[in-house]
Amino acid sequence: MGDWSREDKEMNYFKDKLSQVVYSPNRFKLMIGEDKFIFGIVSGDDGEAPFSKLMQYKTIYDVLKDLDWKIKLSFVKAIEYAYTESVQEKFSLFKSEIEEEKVAFYFIENALFRTSSLWDMLAQLYRLFYEVDIPKDKVFYKKI
Repeated sequence: MGDWSREDKEMNYFKDKLSQVVYSPNRFKLMIGEDKFIFGIVSGDDGEAPFSKLMQYKTIYDVLKDLDWKIKLSFVKAIEYAYTESVQEKFSLFKSEIEEEKVAFYFIENALFRTSSLWDMLAQLYRLFYEVDIPKDKVFYKKI
């Protein structure tokens, strides 16, 4: 068996890093009175309704929160599977025959894919905030 204190330390360190990113659920909630809020905006072709930009920020923010939650979940699951007894005892750099190891790799790949999507959403936020004249569908983090 492995050194469980080392493994616990590694898992706790990683989980601590994941928990450092925190979102405010009401960051872009625009209240009307005490118990009502604006849920969305329908704007004309120009997209310049009074609250249009705020709703664009809210939409991007909500997608960022969702992606972040899925990335964290994937990493937590990858950690759980990577530290199973069978993976710890039978790990090989050259072949992956252990089911738990395959599942751990799946969750790692899932988190990495979603991380690239998150970077694209951050590029959208940058485009919106700095009013970069690039169509939404042409914005990618590697190009902005």
